[in-house]
Amino acid sequence: MKITKLISTLAASLVAASLAGCGDSPPGDADIRQAMERMVVAAGGKEALVGQEAALARMKVKNCVKDELGGFKCEFTAPLGGTQTARFSKGAEGWSIVSVGG
Repeated sequence: MKITKLISTLAASLVAASLAGCGDSPPGDADIRQAMERMVVAAGGKEALVGQEAALARMKVKNCVKDELGGFKCEFTAPLGGTQTARFSKGAEGWSIVSVGG
């Protein structure tokens, strides 16, 4: 009887774990913008963000794919022009930049 209950619990856990990835969607424009804002504030304080709002507002996601290291690897238009690539991960505070570049 205990083994049956254990197997049922494990089966339910496996189903829940497999379904957890179904809702995993890539970051959007606003998510990447917020991640960039948090990175700028962490590096230089809130004062560093002043004057960059317009540039950050123009940022657009071009493409995001699941990354083998976890999270998503995204191409986006950079605040100062050009295309940038970064890897993003979602945590308790939302999306954050894990690494920048290829």
